[in-house]
Amino acid sequence: MSNTYSNLKFEIIEVGGNDGTWGPIVNTNVGTAIEQAIVGMATLDTADFTSNVCTLTLTNTNAAQDARAACLNITATLSAAGTLNVPAIQKPYIILNNSVGGFAVTVKVSGLTGVAIPAGKACMVYNNGTDVVEAINYMSSLTLGTDLAITEGGTGASSASGARTNLGATTLGANLFTITNPSAVTFPRFNADNTVSALDAADFRTAIGAGSGAGTVTSVTASAPLASSGGATPNITLSGALPIANGGTGNINGIAVSAPLLQTTNFTISEVGGVLVFKYGATTIATMDSTGNLTTLNNMTAYGSI
Repeated sequence: MSNTYSNLKFEIIEVGGNDGTWGPIVNTNVGTAIEQAIVGMATLDTADFTSNVCTLTLTNTNAAQDARAACLNITATLSAAGTLNVPAIQKPYIILNNSVGGFAVTVKVSGLTGVAIPAGKACMVYNNGTDVVEAINYMSSLTLGTDLAITEGGTGASSASGARTNLGATTLGANLFTITNPSAVTFPRFNADNTVSALDAADFRTAIGAGSGAGTVTSVTASAPLASSGGATPNITLSGALPIANGGTGNINGIAVSAPLLQTTNFTISEVGGVLVFKYGATTIATMDSTGNLTTLNNMTAYGSI
């Protein structure tokens, strides 16, 4: 029988074999193969990469082999993202991507997915015999010697206020972020000194010049009727009659002062100051007050019937 080899290519002496020669084999196993697998580093330079791809293999010898090393230090000059293929055996690796060119290198079993190591970064991976995966993806706690930089997914700070500043918060933004939770519905006001005030409804109306909501309307731009009339969109929808003293009808809700109550081709009947006004075209022919008294200003028969 002849000697065999393990997955990491340690030479396994056959039982009863290698009489008088097993010593050198054991010494090479321990001093070279095992030591290389535990603490050894293999440097993979440009000569090891062809078209940005390096493929490591293991052969039946306990002499030093790159694929057996605990740490693989990539120093090759790359022109694109690199690939490092390793044998499909169970083995951890520490990967140092010190390649030139700024490209990531994916460590994997040929034909599979593997793990991409960015340029300038180090990573511990595990070859599970099928493919290479991250060796560590969970920590119950972590303490860093320095604050994690924003470029690495951190805030670059060790305090909440410092983190907000580093992430670009203005003074106003920071004050809004830290405003106390309200006990009722409130409205934010951004002050000129970059502070933030939480206002209740009454104070908010005052702040925007709306008053209490119970004041008097002193003027309205007459770009549309005050109330619905003839299908026109109103400026104001009345909940009651607009008083005569304020230019309304005082007794007909929802009708604008100048809007006709009745309109035919020639005749119109309008409410003006509590008085019905009968017109033929632009000519007033009669009026009727609120008590029903009719005043004839012109000969109505000359205009036909209403």
